[in-house]
Amino acid sequence: MKNIHLLLIFLFPILLLGQQVNVEEPSFEGEIIHASASNESVDLEYQTASVKTKASVGAMLTGIGKVKSRVSVRGKISTTILPQQSTYYFIYNHGDNSKNPKNLAQLIKFEKKGKNRVAEISSVSVTTGSQSSGDVESILFKGKKYQDSTMSYLLIVENLEPGHYGWFVGEVATNNVHLFTVEESK
Repeated sequence: MKNIHLLLIFLFPILLLGQQVNVEEPSFEGEIIHASASNESVDLEYQTASVKTKASVGAMLTGIGKVKSRVSVRGKISTTILPQQSTYYFIYNHGDNSKNPKNLAQLIKFEKKGKNRVAEISSVSVTTGSQSSGDVESILFKGKKYQDSTMSYLLIVENLEPGHYGWFVGEVATNNVHLFTVEESK
């Protein structure tokens, strides 16, 4: 009898941790939502980002310098605002969750610039030819199949600083981005 009680005491926290969120998965392929630990879901702001490429003055005048590409979205702040917390849960419906979610989703941080939010996605040195395309500062996350679903993933992100973020999802590169802002806790 004592062994059963001890077993239950040790298994109960593991069972609780294994099931962090329990919300309905997104209805459509390519959709991603935020799911709180209190089992509420929030749709993320959705925009099509514009890509802008700009050469430095040096690159234009002398052929020596850098060419940078940035993605830009409208607005200084997202319409989806999340409070600062230690762990964030997102559910992404890919249509088939048999692949590694780290190959399908990328979370990047945006910076406020004027009336927009921007993130650098590549930089090429004209003189040396060195390139940092694809070396976007992606934010690490954990991913696993969501519950018993054959379509969706649970994406877990820890310790986000206050700021502006966006998920780029899917196997094909698009400019569609799912955005949110983390607000500093008061």
